Amino acid sequence: MEEDVSQSRARIVSVTALSILAMLAVSVPVFAKKKKGLTGRIIISEKRFPSRFKSDAQMNKYMKKVHKEQLVADKNGKWSFEYMVFSKSPVGTLQAATNIYLADSKCNRSKLVNSITVVPFDKDDSIISGHATLSQDNDFEPNKRYLIEFSRSYRGTPLAKTCVALLPNPDAPKVETSNEVNF
Repeated sequence: MEEDVSQSRARIVSVTALSILAMLAVSVPVFAKKKKGLTGRIIISEKRFPSRFKSDAQMNKYMKKVHKEQLVADKNGKWSFEYMVFSKSPVGTLQAATNIYLADSKCNRSKLVNSITVVPFDKDDSIISGHATLSQDNDFEPNKRYLIEFSRSYRGTPLAKTCVALLPNPDAPKVETSNEVNF
């Protein structure tokens, strides 16, 4: 009898913990509707995004203010950022992709550098947020531009995109090179 009671309590605690986690997961998405003026864009920020805004106008103003077209590497040579995708239409899948291409000065894509799987909360969402870190270990280089595209699948039709330049950390030690050979 005591075992039954303790097992029941353990199940209740587990169910309660899972319910709390589920509520937190549900409250995390910022918005799930299209936002005028941002549709088809990926906003990149060095700061975390607020979880709520008083109005669409306040959100649009904030996103345009924080959006970065250039990221500076940290002391470890990595570029970390928050992103928010404003898809042209609902994602329609629970496994989407962010493809990152090397880009020219006009942000035309050339070579695929990396592809990241994105798992939306709901296939009906058209706004998705997350965090990413790019590094030279993953074939990203300083002083280059990259086109970031969000789509339903690897190399699918882009639902949102942005272009960003990755800059080196100005405080990083310089590696001196010389053509001189000493014997």
